[in-house]
Amino acid sequence: MEIIKGNLTFVLEHPTAVVLGNFDGIHKGHLELLRKAMEFAGQERLKSTFFTFEPHPSFVLAHKEQVDLIYTAQEKMKVVEELGMDYYVEFPFNEEVASMEAQVFVEKVLVEQVKARCIVVGADYRFGRRRMGDVHMLEELSRKHGYTLVVMEKLADHEREISSTLLRQAIREGDIILANELMGRPYFVRGDVRTGMRIGRTIGIPTANLIPPREKLLPPYGVYHTEVTVDGVMYQGLTNIGTNPTVGGEGIKVETFLLDFEGDLYGKTLDLEFLEYLRPEVKFTGLAAMRTQIGKDIDYVIGKVRGSGHA
Repeated sequence: MEIIKGNLTFVLEHPTAVVLGNFDGIHKGHLELLRKAMEFAGQERLKSTFFTFEPHPSFVLAHKEQVDLIYTAQEKMKVVEELGMDYYVEFPFNEEVASMEAQVFVEKVLVEQVKARCIVVGADYRFGRRRMGDVHMLEELSRKHGYTLVVMEKLADHEREISSTLLRQAIREGDIILANELMGRPYFVRGDVRTGMRIGRTIGIPTANLIPPREKLLPPYGVYHTEVTVDGVMYQGLTNIGTNPTVGGEGIKVETFLLDFEGDLYGKTLDLEFLEYLRPEVKFTGLAAMRTQIGKDIDYVIGKVRGSGHA
């Protein structure tokens, strides 16, 4: 996958089938859009292209820092690459771009720079200055510029429209099973392992310590069953999100114990896929009590994995 980011004047080499959106948390509805673009690209010998803005336009327009992102830009890129798209375009969103007329965006950016021969969007997609552009404008301009427009309605889950708002609510409430169902894959956190307090080593349960990006939306404080990918290998994990109050910790941490892992994790990039919420974070009376409870948590994960047939 070729990545274009931080560049307002790029021109792609090949004609494309492009999917447009902010894609805050690529849920099942978004996946349908991406797969449609890839399908059309394959049929017409085009390059499938993912086009999004960075930072998220709503924060730029509100003059606020980005917060509560389901996927960071790095995580979003990982998902798109795994799907097998050809181009990933992260178009810088600033005041100049915000003031761009919708028709200019279509003609200058999508037609001339992206070389769009097919444009795939959701039915409610809006763009351009004051969000004046919509699917009706895209349809009208398609006759002038000769691209195919594909408009897809929102998917429903148990009679509820799948949306980033619904997904964000599920994550905030710790409903990991619902969040994963809406996403069509496990919610995950990507980060580099940093040096922590090393308390886990003193009780025989060493943990990998991740400091999540400030803008990342995390589930509630608590303990979760996770699957952790290290250097392309997946391990079962037990992850605590919180401040580690038993030892007087400060700041939000994401600490993970990897089952059956031996080696040094410091400096490595981990992908933590969240599978189930187990219990809230607890301030124990001491390290012995904490060790006992973590042992029970590990036994639960082992039992669940064996019951599901995983190695």
